[in-house]
Amino acid sequence: MKKIILILFVAWGIIEGQSSQSTGLSILKNGSGSRIIGMGELGVAQTDIYDFVYNPSLLSLDNSTSFSFAHNTRFNDIGTRNFLARLELWGIPLGLNFASTTIDNIEIRTKPGEPEATFNANYFYGGISFSAKLYDSFYAGTTVKFIYESLYTDDASGVAYDFGLSYDGFAENLLIGLSIRNLGKMNNLRYEASELPSEIRTGASYKFIFDKVCLLMTAGVQKYFSGDNLHLHGGFEINYSGALFLRAGYMSGYYSKKITAGFGVKWNNIGLDYAYQPYDYSLGDSHTFSISYSFR
Repeated sequence: MKKIILILFVAWGIIEGQSSQSTGLSILKNGSGSRIIGMGELGVAQTDIYDFVYNPSLLSLDNSTSFSFAHNTRFNDIGTRNFLARLELWGIPLGLNFASTTIDNIEIRTKPGEPEATFNANYFYGGISFSAKLYDSFYAGTTVKFIYESLYTDDASGVAYDFGLSYDGFAENLLIGLSIRNLGKMNNLRYEASELPSEIRTGASYKFIFDKVCLLMTAGVQKYFSGDNLHLHGGFEINYSGALFLRAGYMSGYYSKKITAGFGVKWNNIGLDYAYQPYDYSLGDSHTFSISYSFR
């Protein structure tokens, strides 16, 4: 059984494309929202319904009430589900984010032949985010996350914190952001605690507006605290009349992932988005579907 579990989690670590760092809890490394994933998975400096997952200060740049559900599938039927809501309560921008990943039917074997049993591995986190305007064009935010993992007969929980800053006062249509995510710790999973994938990311986005067409470009860098590599992220979105969207992105320094792509449509207050991400080493592809509704 130990060998089967080891192979499974080595494979999952590879597909998440981390560099030479050895943190656990890949659910915290997953991209959130089809639009941001399709543009290169940076997210720290672009307004989107999922933006506060990457940078909680961005809540202050959009005070509309919105809801979204996303579903991601990876190799071996690994599925991640994400529910998100953003609203304003007593004048304070508030974001709620819940995500779960399940790996089904892990086989238990102590000898050749049929598996003796199967079990599931489950990962979950729920977060609440707040944001405030510090002064003209400068915003700050924070997120508190409860994390839970279970594997066979063992489970563990913990708390993590995100912090973010953003500024949109340098020039019209230019947004700059910085965030530090996943600071905290987990309880022991039997004998040892999983290390959180703490990271820092910063970047900028700029909009070029041409009549009915809008081109949004974003670029920045990301680094895990326990990793050696600095990852470059970049992407763009072409928006026609606020109804049709085409996206593409690129990431450097990861073992198994480089490019992303996607598209979206919006009708009235409903948005449908899709992101595609291929992996190297014959690991297959990742597909993310999102549906959102905004009260604007």
